[in-house]
Amino acid sequence: MKDREAPKDDAQGLHNKAVGKLAEVSRLTVSAVKNGRSCSDDTGWKIAAALDVDLAEILED
Repeated sequence: MKDREAPKDDAQGLHNKAVGKLAEVSRLTVSAVKNGRSCSDDTGWKIAAALDVDLAEILED
């Protein structure tokens, strides 16, 4: 039986679902932002606050 790869975590070891719950947004929204999609200012601030980082850090290219 093959070992499955663990889901990729963000820099702080949180999965999209956990970040979404902390930020009060969906895990799909977190995934989209992590993959370079745009988001509203409000959503960006929520995710940044949940990760305890500056907004610029999650919006960098």
